[in-house]
Amino acid sequence: MKADEVNQIIDHLAEKFGVVGETLWEALLKQASIHGWIGLAELFFCFALPVMFIIGAFHCGRIQNGMTARKEPNNEGYGLAGLILLSFGVVTGIVCVNAILTNFPIVWAAFFNPEYWILMHILEAG
Repeated sequence: MKADEVNQIIDHLAEKFGVVGETLWEALLKQASIHGWIGLAELFFCFALPVMFIIGAFHCGRIQNGMTARKEPNNEGYGLAGLILLSFGVVTGIVCVNAILTNFPIVWAAFFNPEYWILMHILEAG
């Protein structure tokens, strides 16, 4: 897509909104950084969720083994709650790694190349 075609799309969108093309471009540049911060928060929580499940599983294992009540562990395993949390942690970890790898380039573009982010979203909408 050439620059003239992109300018025509932006002018057409600006005409629909009743603003000038430059005003729309500036608003989209600001939206790119907002999208970047939201995406960064999503990536952080996507990383934190499986970590919390796995920490919970190890904590359930410590309770099951009596590590918090006695000095000597009895090594009976993690218990059912710990295994459920551990399996949730592994599954959400796999899903979240996929989400992180898929969305990281979009977040990166929103911060460091907002013009590309704008063009990407205009082309998806068009």
